[in-house]
Amino acid sequence: AQQPPAPGQQQQQAQAQQPPAPGQQQQQAQAQQPPAPGQQQQQAQAQQPPAPQQPGPPIGTQEPPVSGNLQFYLDSIELLQGENIIASLEGDGFFLGTNPLLKLFAKFTSFMVTLTGGHIRIMLVLTNKRIFIVQKSQAWCGCTASKNIRLVALKALVEAGAAKDTQVCCFHSNLVTLETRTENFAMILKNNDDQLLKQFINQMALQIQQNNNSL
Repeated sequence: AQQPPAPGQQQQQAQAQQPPAPGQQQQQAQAQQPPAPGQQQQQAQAQQPPAPQQPGPPIGTQEPPVSGNLQFYLDSIELLQGENIIASLEGDGFFLGTNPLLKLFAKFTSFMVTLTGGHIRIMLVLTNKRIFIVQKSQAWCGCTASKNIRLVALKALVEAGAAKDTQVCCFHSNLVTLETRTENFAMILKNNDDQLLKQFINQMALQIQQNNNSL
């Protein structure tokens, strides 16, 4: 024979059989409802692992510092397969000195030569394999012209330097020097852009470091 439950057990069973209060029914209904589309998207984004950070461009692959009309000089040289231009600087072919009077006279000479169809142009081009030094001169609309091209292997680069001279607070002259195993080269820049010169020297420093590590 089954014994009747104790009074305490009867009360627990009655509470269990009672329907939940209206507030509890609303909470249960909200818990059972699927999340809204916006919440689903936020939950999916929160569960996704963070994307790996992409490394920045390696040193030496940034936009190359270019001075002057580089294409004018590239017509005189032919790049090898896989050879890329790293930097270039244009020299002042009419430079006479850092003195302000000499610089003004050089400007006047350059104007007169240009007026008669002539020019003196110098460009230093650095690639990932070689160093080009291109010099072109012309007079009287091409009646006389000359072109000189020197090539140096990049692995022969030993030292690179830069200097700046200022006269009367506003007459600036930037100098670039290169030393290789075979010769030395110095050039006064036509464009007094300090940032361009800094980028060029940094590229030279990287190449010299690579040359030293390969020894």
